[in-house]
Amino acid sequence: MSGPRHPKRSKRSKLKPGPNRGVALTPVADAPPPTGEALILFNRAVFHHGRNEFPDAVTLYQQVVALRPDLAPVRNNLAVALRDLGRITDSLACCRAAIALKPDYAQAYNNLGTALQALNPVPATPATTGTDAARTAYRRAITLIPDYAQAYNNLGNVLRESDQTEQAAAALRRAITLMPDLPEAYDNLATTTLDAGAFDTAVAICRRSTLVRPGHAESFSDLGMALQSSGHPDAALTAYRQAVTLNPENTQIHFNRATALLQAGQYREGWAEYEWRRRTAIDVALARPYDQPEWTGDRLDGRTILLYTEQGFGDTLMWARFVPLVAAQGGSIVLQVYPLLARLMRGLPVDVDVVDLSPTDRHFDTHLPLMTLPHRLGIGLDNLPATVPYLRPDPAMATAWRVRLAGLSGLKVGLVWAGAARIGNRAANRIDRWRSIALARLAPLAAVPGIAWVSLQMGAAAAEAGMPPAGMTLLDWTEELTDFADTAALIDALDLVITVDTAVAHLAGALGKPVWILSRYNGCWRWLNDRDDSPWYPTARLFRQPRMGDWDTVITQVRDQLDHLALARQAARAAPAPRSTIPQP
Repeated sequence: MSGPRHPKRSKRSKLKPGPNRGVALTPVADAPPPTGEALILFNRAVFHHGRNEFPDAVTLYQQVVALRPDLAPVRNNLAVALRDLGRITDSLACCRAAIALKPDYAQAYNNLGTALQALNPVPATPATTGTDAARTAYRRAITLIPDYAQAYNNLGNVLRESDQTEQAAAALRRAITLMPDLPEAYDNLATTTLDAGAFDTAVAICRRSTLVRPGHAESFSDLGMALQSSGHPDAALTAYRQAVTLNPENTQIHFNRATALLQAGQYREGWAEYEWRRRTAIDVALARPYDQPEWTGDRLDGRTILLYTEQGFGDTLMWARFVPLVAAQGGSIVLQVYPLLARLMRGLPVDVDVVDLSPTDRHFDTHLPLMTLPHRLGIGLDNLPATVPYLRPDPAMATAWRVRLAGLSGLKVGLVWAGAARIGNRAANRIDRWRSIALARLAPLAAVPGIAWVSLQMGAAAAEAGMPPAGMTLLDWTEELTDFADTAALIDALDLVITVDTAVAHLAGALGKPVWILSRYNGCWRWLNDRDDSPWYPTARLFRQPRMGDWDTVITQVRDQLDHLALARQAARAAPAPRSTIPQP
């Protein structure tokens, strides 16, 4: 029995958000077994599948397969239902069985690609085996059916995830040409253009998508992201509001809206919405399965609370400011952080029992992730704790660095030019590409006289410190920095830190050290909109890109301000000491 010449559009082609969002699956609902009990079971399975009742659909499809193991379309539908249920390995087996029965089965090749892509949703490199095989499967489907819109969409999706942006955009535009109302293709094309930093183009694509499918919530969420990135926060919030109305249970939409609210400074509503992050796949994987209840923000009155980190180094450094507010509730605190932060966190101005992320044997009565604290504490811009320093280096270590750097002439400036990629986190890696620069781009700063440059760069980019721009002498002691406590002690001996948006920005700010932050155009929500200062760090100053990718303007502004600072310091040192008014004996 053969399937249709052109793939039928699935009634449920819109998938729940997840690691493989944006794929278009192709169940075949018009090729049932011809007669008897198998036909009845098949129709019941299709009914349940259309209602997203995946366990029932799987059970019924399996019964049909037991009766008629020779029918490729049944195995294809079973593969889709298994994929929807998260049983990826079983879905792969069904796709391959369908293809074995029908070697020219384009729909099964398409669904094979989606299963392979789900098996390895965020490749570390474009050459990952799973995505290679997925691309091959999609291309085979297109060869069999040249106007197969869903397969073009899926091919574009996997090319996008492999950072093959131009090829992805071409495939996705072809999908839209073939099927102008396929929402996944618009979603993927919008994300592809966002990846490339073409925010205005992404806005136009998303607006078209909302017109084509006005009931498609993800299109409004993508429009919100595009508007937020292109500098239209009010319009972004309007788009997110519409998306939430259309799909009030969509985790990613709520999370996207949270970042827009927080970026707009609407903190109390934003923190409440930010709690949706805890339903995302990454946070679910990191969740602590404790039997004790979560802290609700009430008085502790002698109880012990476990506070634990959940995101990056910078987030932990930034949120550590709330720990004293918890301590004021009359309890004891166990603070669980990354090992690289443990020594530094023992310098908080309250008594805390700091442990690393290994399983803790400490007793506690209640617990909470650090990032939920501002929500529980009712934090807004009006009561944000911003007194610095709230972290302090070890005094002996700081003194040792001050003695060591005492012989340097001029302004002592720490420098960080790049972040770090995160294996398996494509969104974070995209942001890292936007925020990081090569040390060579900072060549104009080398022309400023009276600067003693000190590298604070860690990770792979630290190798660039050995090849600084001409005219820049860059001192590098980073091999001696084993954790953030070491880095804090070195920063304490400096006059200024200049950094892209990394954890060092938060470290310097928490230490009360002057810090200049070089921010990408679509900056992090933590820095709010249209500000060159930060309510989080009184000693911070932001230098924002005026347009996406324009680091030259940022670096020129930093050079000019640094030149003024160096000249002012030189003039202050050259000024004669004031004459004493104390009578001489």
